[in-house]
Parts: sequence; C-alpha cells; structure tokens
Amino acid sequence: MPQVIGVTIVGNVPLNNELVPLDPQAASAQEMWRDYLVDWTRWNTVRTIASAVAATGLIWQLVRGL
Repeated sequence: MPQVIGVTIVGNVPLNNELVPLDPQAASAQEMWRDYLVDWTRWNTVRTIASAVAATGLIWQLVRGL
C-alpha cells in the first residue's frame, strides 16, 4: 500500500495545502475551488485505483498461498 500513501503525499496533500490560504469571499475563490475539485478528484481516482490494485494483489497472494 505504499503507492497509495505516495499518491496522497504527491497529489492530494499539495492541493489541500494550496487551498488553506484561500479567502472564501475572494473573487477568485469559485474558480480556484472548481480547479481544485477537478484536480483533487483526479488524484483521488488514482489513489482509489492504486488501492484496488494493491488489495487485489494481496488477495491473489493469499489465495495462491492456500
């Protein structure tokens, strides 16, 4: 599962950090949120796929070991 943590560190955390100083009342806030959601969802999809691949590999190894 290190790939899942890696995706989080490389993709999602920097996006979250960029959002921290955002002033919700700023004129650019809506555009920034829109961009953030697109990018964050993309990275979250990669993380979900990495989790599924890791889980499938673990299950495969457990089944083969039986």
